[in-house]
Amino acid sequence: LRALAAWTQAALGDPPWPSAAPTRRIIMLRIYPLILEVLRELRSVISQIERRDSDLTRQLRRCASSIALNTADVI
Repeated sequence: LRALAAWTQAALGDPPWPSAAPTRRIIMLRIYPLILEVLRELRSVISQIERRDSDLTRQLRRCASSIALNTADVI
C-alpha cells in the first residue's frame, strides 16, 4: 500500500498558485502528458493490429480516446 501511495503522490502535483483557504488543496495531475505520450507511441501498434482485426482496432481507438478524455475531465 505504501508503494501505491508513493506512486499516487508522484502523479499528483502541487498547485502552481497558493490556495486561498489553507485547509483546501487543489490537486493537479501531472500524468496527463505521459498518457498522451503513451497513446502516441501506441499508434504504430494499433496500425499493425488494424491489418488483422478491424473490430479490435476500433475498440482500442475508443479506449485510447476514453483514457485521454476522462483524465482531462479530472484536471
